[in-house]
Amino acid sequence: MIVTITPNPALDVTYHVPSLTPGGEHRVQHMYVRPGGKGINTAKVLTQLGEQAVATGFSGGANGEDMIQLLDQDRVPHSFVQAMHPTRRTVSIIDPVNGATLFNEPGKERTPHEWNELIELLKDMETPDLFTVNGSFPPGTSEETVRHLYRELLATGTTVLVDTSHDPLRWAIEEGVHAVKPNQHELADLVGSDTEDVRTSITRLLEHVHFVVASRGSQGMIAQVRGGEAVEVPAAKFVVGNPTGAGDSVVASLARSIVRDGLDAAHQPDVLRAWVADAIALSAATVAAPVAGEFDEATYRELLSEEAQ
Repeated sequence: MIVTITPNPALDVTYHVPSLTPGGEHRVQHMYVRPGGKGINTAKVLTQLGEQAVATGFSGGANGEDMIQLLDQDRVPHSFVQAMHPTRRTVSIIDPVNGATLFNEPGKERTPHEWNELIELLKDMETPDLFTVNGSFPPGTSEETVRHLYRELLATGTTVLVDTSHDPLRWAIEEGVHAVKPNQHELADLVGSDTEDVRTSITRLLEHVHFVVASRGSQGMIAQVRGGEAVEVPAAKFVVGNPTGAGDSVVASLARSIVRDGLDAAHQPDVLRAWVADAIALSAATVAAPVAGEFDEATYRELLSEEAQ
């Protein structure tokens, strides 16, 4: 079982329009309302893959109720803490020229009591095979709160995979979580250099964590486990669609691979290459789907078939 933790979930609204004109009036061609947030997207993709996943985090107000109802409709198992403030919303506007234009509400600060409830909820669960911590933290979340969450997860002895940014990512690395998935810009922020080679930056992170996968957009991904070789895999062919949630599918793929094979299997270059190739294919197939948290199965199979040739 994989438990995904979304500290700042959302109710996602996606509009598809024929064109986007600032200040203009737009006729929406298609509209989708889905439960959102990076960990929820990861749990939805894992469920679509046939994996056992549980989405957790905070839920509040009417938006939170809608989010829970939609997760039930998608048959995604979940366990959320009822929060005082409402769940935020995000809006994605998709048009053929600009792609995705995003409007993300910041969310509301969670109280110490609510954070304690979440940690107790996680501790009371049947111990999973892997935890993921995905996305931003609510505004005002203290360093001690974030570090405490990481420490409690690590204390279970379960593998912890983190996909966040800025200080929460830095704190995750300093606390020694098992795996992180930064992009190249986050890597530069972590090491304090825009010019340092990605492989060198990964090596520096491996002094604290066991496994790093760095996404580089159109250049693909580089992955390395501590004591192992770096493996570089090129990006998949260009796929037109909605890129929102593509990185969350990378986390879903990595989580599934780690649970299936064990983290130490990443010392085998062929195994690690297969992990990354699968993550890239699943990410591209997510772009081909209309909304985040889903993937186009035909595209996924096609890209995996091309990689195998």
